[in-house]
Amino acid sequence: MKKPIIAIIALLVLAAASITAFLLVKNNEDKKAEEAAAKAADYVLMNFSSDDITNASFTFDGDSYNAELIEEEWTFTSSEDFILNHTYVQGVCTYMSTLTAEKDYGEATDESKAMYGLDDPTVITLSDGASEHTIYVGDLDPTSTYYYVMVPEKTKIYAISASDGSTLKTTRVMMRDTYLVPYIDNEVARIQVIKNDETVYDLTLNTETNLWELPEEYSDFNVAQTAVTTIVSYLTRAQAQEFFEENLEDLSTYGFDEPAAELIVTGTDGKEYRLLFSYFGNNTNTYTHVLYENGQVAVFYTGDVDLIECTPADFLVQEICNISVFDITGFDYSYEEHNDVFTVDMDNSITKMNDKYTISEMGDTATTAFTNFYNSITYIAFDELDFEAQPDKSELVLRVNFHLADGSDTLFELYKADEKYSYIFIDGEYTGGITITERVTGQNSVSYFYNKLMDILEP
Repeated sequence: MKKPIIAIIALLVLAAASITAFLLVKNNEDKKAEEAAAKAADYVLMNFSSDDITNASFTFDGDSYNAELIEEEWTFTSSEDFILNHTYVQGVCTYMSTLTAEKDYGEATDESKAMYGLDDPTVITLSDGASEHTIYVGDLDPTSTYYYVMVPEKTKIYAISASDGSTLKTTRVMMRDTYLVPYIDNEVARIQVIKNDETVYDLTLNTETNLWELPEEYSDFNVAQTAVTTIVSYLTRAQAQEFFEENLEDLSTYGFDEPAAELIVTGTDGKEYRLLFSYFGNNTNTYTHVLYENGQVAVFYTGDVDLIECTPADFLVQEICNISVFDITGFDYSYEEHNDVFTVDMDNSITKMNDKYTISEMGDTATTAFTNFYNSITYIAFDELDFEAQPDKSELVLRVNFHLADGSDTLFELYKADEKYSYIFIDGEYTGGITITERVTGQNSVSYFYNKLMDILEP
C-alpha cells in the first residue's frame, strides 16, 4: 500500500516542479519581451507627420540658417548668399519624422559627447508651430555604418544608419539649390551671354505679347520662339553634378580668369543672376565648370549649359521674307531680263501672270508649278549674319515687290556680295543677312522653278 502512495506523491512533486519551471521560463520570456518592447520604444527617436512641418532651423560650423515653408516652397527667412534647396529640406522632414535608432551607447557624459562629436553637433529643429522636434548629429562611426545622435527628450547616445545620418549631417553644399538658376520657364525674363566683354546675344521677353525678342538690329528677322523656349527649358532644368570650394578667390584655379562665357539671367521678379563658365580640365566635352556670384564652384554637364555657345542666328527664323501667298494681292518679279507682274486672289483661287496667263485655269500642274516658284522666293534663308558689312547696290541679283492684302508693300532684294553670296535687303535697307546666291541661280532655285513654270505657260 505504501508504494502506490509514494508514487502518487512523487508524481505530484514532479508536476509541481514542472509548473514552477514553466512559470519561471514564462516569466523570463515575458521579462525579455518587456525589455525588448521597452528598448524598441526607447529607440523611436521621433514620430510625427512631416506634412505638418512649416519651420526648420539648421545650426552647424558656427552658423545658423532658418527656413519657412511658404506656398509649398522652403525659403530662407533671412538673407543668404545662396538659394535654399527645397528638396533637401523636404527630405530632412521625411527622414526625421520616423527616425529610429539601431543601437545605443549608454548614458551621455561630457566625455562620451566629445568622443562621438556631440559636444559641437549639427543641430536641426523642425516645428509645426505648436511643437518642436530637435536632433543633435555627431560624427560618423569608424566603420561608416552609423552616425551618433542625441535628442533632447532622452539622455542616451544613439546610433542611426549612415544613410539617414548623411542626410541630417547638414552642410552648406547640401542646403544649396542644385539648379543653375532659381526659376521655372515662365519666370525667366531675359538671357544675356557675354564673351570677351562683348554681348553675343541678348534675349528679352516682351511681357505684353509674351514673345521673345532680340535687339533692334534684328528687327528685319522673326525670332524663332520655339528655339528660345527650348533653350529656356534647358536653362531652368540644368543641375549641378558636384559642388567644389566656396568663396573662390583665385579665379585662375578653375580657369575663370579667362572665362569661356558669362551668363546673365534676369527673372520676372527683377532679380539678376550672373555666372561664369570655364572649360577647365581634360573632360570638357562632358563637364563645364560654373562660378556663382558668391564664389561657389560647381560642375554641370556641358550639354546642359551649351546655351553659352549659341548665337543670334540660332534664335532666328531662317527665311527672312516668308510671306504667305494668302496675305498678298500680287507681286512684281525681276530677275535678269525677266520683269513680270503676278496677280493673286487666293480667296477665289485666281492667279495671273502679266494679265496674259490665268495660271489657276491651266490645271493642277500649272498651279503646282506656280506654288513651287512662289515658295522658292519666300523660302530664301540667310546663311550668315554680318551687321558690319557695307554693301552697295551695284549689282542686283533679285527683286520681288510683294503687294500685301492690307495695301502696303514689302520690297525684297538681293545684291551681289561676291561670287558666292548676296546681301539681303528689305524695303531698301540692308538687313544684316547674307544668303548663298545659288538659292536664286542654282538647282531647285528661284530661277529653276520660274523656268519650270514658263515651260508650262509657254510650251
